Amino acid sequence: MHRNLRMGELSDGIGDDEGMACATPELGNAPDDDGPLCIVLEAKVAEAATAGMPTAAVEQLQDLLMEFRDVFRLKFGRDPPVKVEPLKVRLKEGVEPVKSGLRCYPPIHMAFLEKHVRELEEVGLVLDRAGPRGLSRRKNLRMTIDSRPINACTEPMPWPLPNLGVAMVVLKGSKVYFKLDWMKGYWQLSLHPDSHEYYSFMTPVGVVTPTWVLMGQSDAMAYCQGVVDELFGGLLMHGQLGCLDDLLGYAQTTDELLHLLRKVLEICQAYGLKLHPGKCVFYTTRTVWCGKEISADGVAHAPERIRGLCEQGDECIYDTGSNSEYGTQRWGQAKNE
Repeated sequence: MHRNLRMGELSDGIGDDEGMACATPELGNAPDDDGPLCIVLEAKVAEAATAGMPTAAVEQLQDLLMEFRDVFRLKFGRDPPVKVEPLKVRLKEGVEPVKSGLRCYPPIHMAFLEKHVRELEEVGLVLDRAGPRGLSRRKNLRMTIDSRPINACTEPMPWPLPNLGVAMVVLKGSKVYFKLDWMKGYWQLSLHPDSHEYYSFMTPVGVVTPTWVLMGQSDAMAYCQGVVDELFGGLLMHGQLGCLDDLLGYAQTTDELLHLLRKVLEICQAYGLKLHPGKCVFYTTRTVWCGKEISADGVAHAPERIRGLCEQGDECIYDTGSNSEYGTQRWGQAKNE
């Protein structure tokens, strides 16, 4: 929404509609009533039964999810951040603060921004806002922030993302899986107080200062992967894979999978990490994770991801993207689907 910091030589000629990918989340209510949540979890248990989970294991899964139901959220915004060291942004030499300008908004956007900023402030996601309170209720709008100017001013965090082609070798021999998805990803991670001001942005009701990590800031991906490694390091490559906010569990038997799921949920509970139950799959024999279709048959590119390539004809050259013997071996099958 504005240009907060820039290098002395950085041009200010950024288009108004470009790079607006740093979106704030929709907020929900406090989880006083877990009735709707339990309904979703029960539906997920039913999905597991339909997928072939043994009856005894279905009952165990039901008990497990009810025991750890506080790990799950249908709406975001009323919980403290994950219990890890906050992200501290490092600025390059020569960075200077600049005066921020305000964009022009139509009345409907003005009303939404005032309401949304007030909600963010009430739950501690932003600070330092002053302005009028009353406005009408609006839906289906998102507040987005142009973070490119400050991204150009920061020293990138050195942290490697996982090499999926190598990591998926450990899936050999696995037969059953679960997938877990963070609720609103980076917004569960806090920003160091020393870095709050860097991402301040201008709204019609004043300057707003985020306190949690923004999706779109330069270090967000590296920091998030570092959090995954910190929380689940002992399980990674030993029953679990984690790529940013997407977690995959794998095992040879259903009992092993449930045991692993309990370990993961215990970690989430201990660190305060919340999961979105609607995006989780707690039992399956075939799944798609990070663009790959995974099953006991092996790892392949998900057919829907390469359908356009397959429809181009036999002259196309197909690159499996993996040097592993356990990599993609199903070009003919994907082509015919």
